[in-house]
Amino acid sequence: MKSLFILLILFLSTLLMSAQFEYYRYDEIEVLEDGVAMPNPWAGGLNSPQVSRVDLNGDGALDLFIFDRVGNRVLTFINTNS
Repeated sequence: MKSLFILLILFLSTLLMSAQFEYYRYDEIEVLEDGVAMPNPWAGGLNSPQVSRVDLNGDGALDLFIFDRVGNRVLTFINTNS
């Protein structure tokens, strides 16, 4: 009976343990370069990008659509003609 109780305690204690790291993305931090805020500081890190030019907002100017096949990440950039 005592060994069963010890095994039960050991089994239940493993349920409380976690070896996984939880990652929460927080990209609202403003990044400054020479005192000027960067427009897209967290847009990098593309591993296998597929780039397309498409008119996303219907203004006649071609915008940039990027699909990163690693991680299924979609990025869009509007052409402001600047």
